[in-house]
Amino acid sequence: MNIVMLCESAELSGGAERVAISEALELRKRGYRVGYIAAGSHSDPILEKAGVEVLLIDTKSFFETQGAKNKLERMFYNSKVVEPITTFLKGFSVAETIVHAHTFRLKLSGKAVEVAQALRFATVVHCHDYSPVCPTSLYFNHRTQTPCELKPLSLSCVLCECQSEPLKYKLPKVTSAFVNTSLFRIYQQASLLIHVSNQEQGITGKFLKGKSNVLISPPHSISRTERTVVEKNVQFVYIGRLTPEKNPHSFLSSCREAAVQAVVIGDGRLKESLAAEFPEAIFLGWLDDYGLENALSEVRCLVVPSRWKETYGLSVVDCMSRGIPCIVSDNVGAKEWIADQVDGVVYDGTDGKNLVEAIRRYKQDSLLTVHSEAAYNKIWSNPPTIERHVDELEAEYKLLLSKEVK
Repeated sequence: MNIVMLCESAELSGGAERVAISEALELRKRGYRVGYIAAGSHSDPILEKAGVEVLLIDTKSFFETQGAKNKLERMFYNSKVVEPITTFLKGFSVAETIVHAHTFRLKLSGKAVEVAQALRFATVVHCHDYSPVCPTSLYFNHRTQTPCELKPLSLSCVLCECQSEPLKYKLPKVTSAFVNTSLFRIYQQASLLIHVSNQEQGITGKFLKGKSNVLISPPHSISRTERTVVEKNVQFVYIGRLTPEKNPHSFLSSCREAAVQAVVIGDGRLKESLAAEFPEAIFLGWLDDYGLENALSEVRCLVVPSRWKETYGLSVVDCMSRGIPCIVSDNVGAKEWIADQVDGVVYDGTDGKNLVEAIRRYKQDSLLTVHSEAAYNKIWSNPPTIERHVDELEAEYKLLLSKEVK
C-alpha cells in the first residue's frame, strides 16, 4: 500500500499541516511508501530524512497572484499544478495507492484533487474545516458574529457579506467552491470523507449526504508526565488566534469580572486593542514547544470561548492530558471530550455570565482537583496518539483499496 498526502504546505505552519506531516512520518515508519505534494519552495527536512517522497510546486494563491490575467485564471483553479502532479502520481500504482487530501483550496486548488481522481486514484478528503461545503471555510458570519445558517452556494450565501471584508473579496472563494463542488465534483467523487468531530460531521454531512465518511479524531503529540498540580496555580489561559470569532474579549472580560489572572498565548489583529483594554492580562504571543510547556506548567485552567462552530480544538485535549481542566463554549468541537461538571465545563457560548460563573467555580481548589484528576485519567485511559490515529487510518485505507480492486 502507498499513500500520497496532498497539503498546502510541507512545513509545520498550522494544524492541518501538523496532522498531514505526522501521518506521513508514522506511515513511513510502518514501512509504507509515502508521497507528499505541497505548494511552496520549502519542506520540513524531517520528511525527506524519513524517506517521504516530496513534490513541491512553487505556486501562489489568488490573493498573492499578480496580473489580471493570472488572477482571472486562479479564480477558478490552478492549471500550474496539473503537469507536476500528473507526472508524480504516475510513479505510483493506482491499484495500491491512496491520495489523502488535507488542504488545497487556496494554492494548489481543487484541480490538484481532480487530477488524482481523473487518474482513477482512490481519494480521501480530510475535513479540517467546513471548506467542502462553505466557500469561506468557517461557516460563520463575521458581520453578525454568529454561526451561519444559510445553504452554501445558494443565492443568499453568494450575496451575503459574511466576511469582515467587502463582498468582492469573497467572489474568488465562491467561484473556487462552485468549481470544486459542481464542476470537478471532488467531494462527491471522493472515496471517503474523514471528519474530526461529531459537530463538524453534522454540519458538513447536512450538505454532502450519501457520502462514505468516518470520524477519526486528530492525533496529539502528547507524552505522559505527572499531572500538573493545577490547584497550586492561579493563571487562566486562552490559546489561539486573536480574532473576533475566537472571542478572546469574552475570555478577558470574564477573567476581570471573576478577579483571576488572565494569560493569552497567541496573536492576531485584536492584540493591540485587547492589550490596551486589559492591561492587567499577560500576553505571551505564540510560543515554541519549550515555551508552551513552561507556560502550561503555571496554568490553572484553559478557557476556549469561541463564537464560531470550531471543528475541533487541539488545545483542549493537549491540556487535559496534563490534568488541566477546560472551560469550553458549546461551539467547540472538542467539547465532545469533556463530561460537563465531571472533568471540565461546557457552557452556553451565547451567555457570557455562564463563563464568569464557571471561572469563579474553578477558584475552588477542591472542585478543580477533582476535575483535573478526572481529565488526566480520561485521556490516558486511551490516549489519542499518532499511533492510534494511524491505526484507524490504515484500516480505512485498506478497506478502500479492497473495494477498488473489486
